[in-house]
Amino acid sequence: MLGFATTPREESAAYIKDWLAEFRKEPTYLFDILTDVNRAARMISERLAVEQEPATPGAIPAEAA
Repeated sequence: MLGFATTPREESAAYIKDWLAEFRKEPTYLFDILTDVNRAARMISERLAVEQEPATPGAIPAEAA
């Protein structure tokens, strides 16, 4: 077993119940959250891409300068 519960836990059920209550009050709740998650994931991806860009040949790394 990988540490996953095979039976529902009381706090998990309460957590899901709260999410469902929000969905009922505001149907766009999940869409709004996923939009924010997408923005955050894009920001992280862009920062990683900048950090992984190959250095200019012959350039001195910033750490060594």
